[in-house]
Amino acid sequence: MNEPQETQSAISSGNAPVLLTVREVAGICRLAEPTIRKLAASEKLPSIEIGGSIRFRRDAIESLIGPLGD
Repeated sequence: MNEPQETQSAISSGNAPVLLTVREVAGICRLAEPTIRKLAASEKLPSIEIGGSIRFRRDAIESLIGPLGD
């Protein structure tokens, strides 16, 4: 499968977006996992679905709540 050039270069340079799980976002936001799922389903929290799993781009979460510590 061929990936777009910008995706390939982002991955090879280490700048690929970090994806967070529902559990990770719930912990960061100090909310229950079902609440995070509801926010994602209502599109109030930007998310993507990969193979039936919900993932959140770290940069999207940071833009909503501020920088996350590493």
